[in-house]
Amino acid sequence: MLVSKTVKFVALTFIVHLGFLWFPQTFLFWYQYWFFPVLRKLYDFTFGLSPFPVIYFVFFLLVVYGSIQLTNWWPYRTEIKYTFFYKYSAYNIGKYSLVFICCFFWFWGFHYYQKDFVPKEKYDTLSIDQTYVKTEVLRVVLTINEIRKNLSHSDFQSLQYSQTENMEMEIRNVLKKTMTSFGYPAEGRVRVRSLAPEGFLLRFSTAGIYIPYVFEGHVDKGLHALQIPFTLAHEMAHGYGITDEGDCNTLAYLVCLHSKNKAIQYSGLLAYLRYLWNDSRMDSVDKNSLRDPLSPEVKNDIMEMKGQSDKYPDVFPRLREFLYESYLLCLGVEDGLMSYYSIIDKIAFLQKENPEYFNDK
Repeated sequence: MLVSKTVKFVALTFIVHLGFLWFPQTFLFWYQYWFFPVLRKLYDFTFGLSPFPVIYFVFFLLVVYGSIQLTNWWPYRTEIKYTFFYKYSAYNIGKYSLVFICCFFWFWGFHYYQKDFVPKEKYDTLSIDQTYVKTEVLRVVLTINEIRKNLSHSDFQSLQYSQTENMEMEIRNVLKKTMTSFGYPAEGRVRVRSLAPEGFLLRFSTAGIYIPYVFEGHVDKGLHALQIPFTLAHEMAHGYGITDEGDCNTLAYLVCLHSKNKAIQYSGLLAYLRYLWNDSRMDSVDKNSLRDPLSPEVKNDIMEMKGQSDKYPDVFPRLREFLYESYLLCLGVEDGLMSYYSIIDKIAFLQKENPEYFNDK
C-alpha cells in the first residue's frame, strides 16, 4: 500500500510539472494564489509560532526514527542475507529520495516556474559596463559614509541576535509592502531563525538558508551583526516564494533601503557594495582607489565583518560550489551561482524604471 501511495504521489507531481509547462499561467495562479498561501498560513500560525527553530525538532525526530530502525534491525543482522539487505536498503533510499524531491516542489519548488522579479530580457537591454559599476560604487560609498556618520551605539544594538524577532517584524512588513507593490503575493508570516552552532553555515560559504521542508529561513548565528538584516531579508524573500537569488538580493536591498532603521539601511548598502566590488566587470579595476573614499568607521566595520567570517574557514569550498551550481542549473537558473550578482543589473533597471524606490531617505 505504501509503495502504491509513493508511486501515485510521484506520478501526480510529474503531471503537475507537465501542467506548469503546458498551462503556465493557470498553474502558477493556482499555486501562487491558492495552494502555497494555504500551506504558508497553516505553517506560520502553528509551527511558525514556536520559540525555537523547527529544524531542531525535525532533526530530533529523524535521529529518533533512525535509532528505532537501527535498534529493530540490529538483533537480526546475522540472520538477514546481506544481498537482500543491500537491495532492500537501496530500494528504500530510492523511494524516500523520490518522496523528498516531490515534497520539495509541493512545499516551495514549483515557484521556479514563475518569471524572475526582474526578468533578464529587461535588464539585458541596458549597457551595464565597468564604467557604470565604478560610478555606482562611488555613489554608494558617499551614501554609506553619510549614514554611518549618524549611527549611534543604540542603532547597532538593534542588530544584535537578541533583537532578531523585532528586526524580523520590521523587515517582514517592508518586504510584504514591496512585493505587493510589484504585483507579487506575500501571504503569511515567514520566520527567519538564528541557527546554531555558530559557523555551521558559514563554513560552507553560506550566510543563510531557506529550508522548504520547515517553511523557515535561517541565518548563521556566527554572522556579524551588520550582515544580519540583508541576509534575513534575502531568506525571507525565499519564504514568500521568490526563487531567483538575484531577485532575493534585489528585494533584500530595497527592503533595507526602505527601513526606518538607519542601521538596517547601512546593512543593505554594505551588502550591495560588496557585490559591486566583487563583480567580474571590476576585475581589472584598482579596488584600493575605490575604497579610499570610505570613512575610517566604515573601513573598520568592513574589517570587523571580514574578521568574523575568517573565524569560520570554508570546508570543501569546491565541492560546495559544484553541488550548489548543479542544483541551480537543474532548476533552470541559467546563470547558476552568478545569479547572485544580477542584483547589480536589476537595481540598474529599477533605478531607471522605478526611480521612486531610490529616493534619498
